[in-house]
Amino acid sequence: MTLRSYLTLVMSTLIVLMMLGFGIYATHEQDAFAAGRHGVEYTTITRSVAASVADEGLSGAVGRSGALQALLGRYSNLPDLRELVVYDGGGYPLAALRRTDDDRLLQSAEAVSALDPTWLARQVTTQGAPSLRERTWAIVVELPAGRGAGWVRLVSDLGSLREAREHMIRDSVTIGALFACLMAICVYVLLGGPTNALHAATTFAATLPRVRNERLNVPRWPREFRELGVSLNQMAEELAQQHKVVRASEARKTAVLESALDGVITIDDAGRVVDFNPAAEAMFGYVREEVVGREMAALIVPPAYREAHREGMRRYAQSGHGPVLRKRLEIVAMRSNGDEFPIELAIVPVQVDGRALFSATVRDISDVRAMTQEREALLGRLQGVVDELEHQKLALDLHAIVCTVDAAWRIVYANERMVSVCGQDDAVLPGRELGSILSGFDEGVRAEVIDTLGRSTGWHGEVRASRADGAPIWLACTVMSVPRREDRQERHILIATNITAQKQAEESVARLHRSEVALGAHVQRNLLVCELPTNPGDLSVSAFGEASQGIDGDFYELISNADGSLDVIVGDVMGKGMSAALLGAAVKMSLSRAITEQTSLRPPGGGLPRPGQIVGALARRLTPHLQALGSFVTMAYYRIDAERRHATYVGLGHTEALLVDPARGQHRFLPNQFPPLGVLDEMTVHESTVSLEYGMSLLLYSDGITEATAPLGEQFGTQRLVEVVREAVGRHRRAPVALQILRREVGRFQAGSTRQDDLTAVLVGIGRQGDADALGFGTVELQPDLGEITRLRRVLAAGTDFPHVNESDRHAIELGAVEVFTNIVRHGRQGLQGAPVVVTGEVAAGHVHLIFESFGEAYNPPATPQPDCSGQSEGGFGLYIIHSLFDEVTYGHDDGVNRIELRRFTGGGRGALPPASVAPAPALADA
Repeated sequence: MTLRSYLTLVMSTLIVLMMLGFGIYATHEQDAFAAGRHGVEYTTITRSVAASVADEGLSGAVGRSGALQALLGRYSNLPDLRELVVYDGGGYPLAALRRTDDDRLLQSAEAVSALDPTWLARQVTTQGAPSLRERTWAIVVELPAGRGAGWVRLVSDLGSLREAREHMIRDSVTIGALFACLMAICVYVLLGGPTNALHAATTFAATLPRVRNERLNVPRWPREFRELGVSLNQMAEELAQQHKVVRASEARKTAVLESALDGVITIDDAGRVVDFNPAAEAMFGYVREEVVGREMAALIVPPAYREAHREGMRRYAQSGHGPVLRKRLEIVAMRSNGDEFPIELAIVPVQVDGRALFSATVRDISDVRAMTQEREALLGRLQGVVDELEHQKLALDLHAIVCTVDAAWRIVYANERMVSVCGQDDAVLPGRELGSILSGFDEGVRAEVIDTLGRSTGWHGEVRASRADGAPIWLACTVMSVPRREDRQERHILIATNITAQKQAEESVARLHRSEVALGAHVQRNLLVCELPTNPGDLSVSAFGEASQGIDGDFYELISNADGSLDVIVGDVMGKGMSAALLGAAVKMSLSRAITEQTSLRPPGGGLPRPGQIVGALARRLTPHLQALGSFVTMAYYRIDAERRHATYVGLGHTEALLVDPARGQHRFLPNQFPPLGVLDEMTVHESTVSLEYGMSLLLYSDGITEATAPLGEQFGTQRLVEVVREAVGRHRRAPVALQILRREVGRFQAGSTRQDDLTAVLVGIGRQGDADALGFGTVELQPDLGEITRLRRVLAAGTDFPHVNESDRHAIELGAVEVFTNIVRHGRQGLQGAPVVVTGEVAAGHVHLIFESFGEAYNPPATPQPDCSGQSEGGFGLYIIHSLFDEVTYGHDDGVNRIELRRFTGGGRGALPPASVAPAPALADA
C-alpha cells in the first residue's frame, strides 16, 4: 500500500467514526425529544378529558353516558390515538373510543373490557415518558373529584415516531457515507502532489547505482521533499562520475575477456576464482556468478589431480616459482557435470597491489583429438567406399549407357555400352561434341536440360537419336550435374537406357489405335451424322457433334417428311470410343428399319407413322440386345410441323429439350416420358404435343454441353445454356449461326480443361423465313474450304431455277457468290475453328437476295472498290466484280459474325438501285 493510500484510508476511517458517533448521539437525543414531546402532548390531552368529565359531573351518571361519549368524540381525529376510555371507580368503562387494526373507529363502552381499579390506580403513579422501543404507550389520569371516583386511560400508537427515527437514521448514514467518500476523494487528491514527489524520490534513490544522466525533478514544496531532491541529484552526479571511470576500465577488460575464443580464468594466491569469462562458462558449464570466490581446484580440476594443484600453489607462495607457469601444457580438466576432457593450458602470474593473481588461458582440444580420430576412421571407410564404387560402376556399365560431358557438352568419358550404341571407336569419342554422336541432343534439348538442372537436381526425358550408321534409336535419359570444384570444370553425367524396342512396340499400338479411330470416324461420318437437309421456308435447322475421344456414341437424324414436317432424332449411347460408335450406328440402323416397318404397315393413304409407334417398335427390337450388352441408349424423337404450329415428341431419358421464345423472353424444358431404351423390358409408348409459335427455337442437345467443366470445376449448367441460346436466337435470324455461337461459348467456358463428354446439338428455328413473297431456296452450311465451291454452284443453280431468273442473271449470281465465298475462305480470319459459312438465298419476284454469314474479325471494305491495274498485285478485282454484278452490297458485323448481303434485280427490275452501291448492314437483330 502506498503512503497516499494509507493516509487517505486513515483519515477516511477517522471521518467515518466521527460521523458514526455524531449520528448515534443525534439519534438518541432526537428519540428523547420526540418521546418527551409525545408524552407531554398526550398527557395534557388525558388530563383535559379528566377535567372535563369532572367539571360536567358526568363521572357518576351512568344515564348520561351519551353526553360522556360525545365528549370523547371530540378527540376522534387524534392521529396516533388507539384508545381513549373513561372508567368509573369500579374499573368499568363509561365511554370509549377505540381504533381497530383495520383503522375503524369504535365509539362505545362495549368496545373495551373492564380493568382492575387497583391496577388503574398503580398506573396513575407510574406514568412516565414513552419508550420508542414499544409499539404503543398508555397513560392513566385519575378524575379530580376524588381518588376512587374514576379514571381516564389513553393509549397512543408510537409507529409514526419509530418510522421517523428509522428514516432519520437512514438519512444520517447515507449522508455520512457520501460525505466520507467526498472527504476521502479530497484527501486523496490533496495528498497527490506530496506523495508523488516522495514516490519519485524513493524510485530515483533505488536506481542510483544504475543512474547515468537522469536527474530527479525537484518539487517546490514541501520544503523537506525539495531538500531531499537536491541531495539525491548531487549524489547522482557524484556516482555518475565514478561510474564513468569504472565503466571505461570494465569495458576494456570485458572486451578482451568476452571476445576471447579461449577460456580465461583468473584466480588469487589462495586458489579462489576471481574472474570467469564467457568462453570459460561455455567450456565448463558454469555461470560466472556461481564460481567467483570458490576454489578453482574443486570446480574444474579432476579429483585425481587436485592435491598436486594445491601443492603447486603452496610451493609458489613460498618460493615465488612454479614449474607450470608461462608454459603451454596439455592436461585433463573436468566440466560441471563431471565429464573429463583434454585442454591446452597456459598460466601467467600477475602482481596487483602487492598481491599475486594467476591468469589461465584454457583451450578445449577435445574436438581436435576427435577430428584426428574421425579422420583416421574416415580414411578407413573411404577405402571401403572406393571399393564399393568400383563394383557399382561395373554393374552400371553392364546395364546402362553412361557418359560424362563438360560444360560445352564434349564427351569426357564413355563406357563400353555408350561406345557400342554410338557405333564409334572408343578412342574417337573423347573430345567429340555429344550432339554430333547422338543427333537427338541438339541445342534445344541441351537448353532444356540446363534450364531444368538450374531448378532441380536432375533432368529426365526421352530422346530420339541416330546411330553412326543412321539407324534410329530411342534413349530414356537421366542427366545430373556434378558440382563444380576449383580444380575441375562443370560436368554433366548422362545415364541412359535403350528403349528402342519399347518405342517400336508403342508405335505399333499407336498405329492400331489411329486405325481404329479412323474407322470409328468413318462410321461417325457415314452412319451416325446425317447431312442437313436444305432448310424449308418456315424452318431453319442446324446441327453439330464433337466427340471427346475422336469418335463417340452420340447421333442425330433429320428426316424431311412428305407432309412438310421434319423429324428430328437425337440419341446418346452409354460409353465412349469405338464400341459406342458401333452401338450408335446399330441404333440408327434399327431406327431406319423401324420407320420402314411402320410405314409399310400403314394402309395406302394412311399418312405417316406416329413417333410413338416408331419408338415403340424400336424399343421392342433393341431392348433384349441392349440388356444382353449391359448398355442403354437415351433418345428424343421430335416431329415438328411448322405449318400446323405444333411438335409431337417422345423423350427416353435424354436431356430435356429447350424451347425458347425470345420475343416474349420465355423458355421451357420439355420433360421425358420414359426411361432410356434398354431399362424396361416392356413399355407402352405415348406421345406429348407442344404448341409452336413463329419466332420460337427448339434445341435438342446432349448432357456433354450442360456438364462441360471449367478449369476450376464449375459446370456450364442449364441456366447458362438458357441465357446463351436465348441471346443467340434473338440476335440472329438463322439457326446455323445461333448454334455455332452456343458451340463457341461452351468452348470458351471449358478452355484449358479436358473435355470429358461428347457434345451434340440440333437447333430448329420456327418461322425464320425471309420476305413474305419469297419463293425459296433456304439455307445451306458450307465448310470454309474451296472444295465446297462445287456444292455452292449446285445449290445456286437449283435455287434460282425460276422463269423470271434468266440465264444471264444466273451466271452473274453464281460468279458473284463464288467470289464472295472465295474471299471469305482466303482472306477471312476464322473466329471459330470449324464453323461453317452459312449461305441463305431468297428468290422473289424481281430480285434474288443472298446472305453470307461467317465467324471472324470485322471487315470494312473500301467505299468505292477499284482494281489494281498496274499488274503488281491482284488486289481489288474481287470486290470490283462483286459490286459490278449485284445492285446492292451491304456489310455487317455483330457478336463475332460477319454478314454480307447481296441483292440483284432480275429481268426488268435491274437498275432500280444505283449499281455498286455499298451500304452498311443494319443490326442483325433488326434485319
